[in-house]
Amino acid sequence: MKFHLYVAVIVTAAMFSDCTSIPSEVQTLQQEAEHGNATAMFDLGCKYYYGEDTPQDYAAAAKWYRQAAERGNLDAMYNLGGMYRYGRGVTVDYTEAGKWYRMAAAKGDPNAAGQLKQLEVKLRR
Repeated sequence: MKFHLYVAVIVTAAMFSDCTSIPSEVQTLQQEAEHGNATAMFDLGCKYYYGEDTPQDYAAAAKWYRQAAERGNLDAMYNLGGMYRYGRGVTVDYTEAGKWYRMAAAKGDPNAAGQLKQLEVKLRR
């Protein structure tokens, strides 16, 4: 009985000894984003925005959304518009929000078109 328990402990230790060397999803996304992958930039922005697998950081989310949006990522354009509209990680700037919503709407995002209409009503007040 002691022999089997001892063997189980050694086998278990061997199975998990390299766990710390496995890169996290955030680290993998970071590497891909730094190499210009717009989808990875957007996904990394989402990780920071929601605090998934990393501390929540709106400023970092805005940074990665901007980089993805500048590379044509439609979802990043929409999300960046929202960040400027509500001041998440950036200073509230309705003009900048409108710019990103307009770009997303021009690429066919119906939600962006709706947000842009709401924003324009707000700006008229």
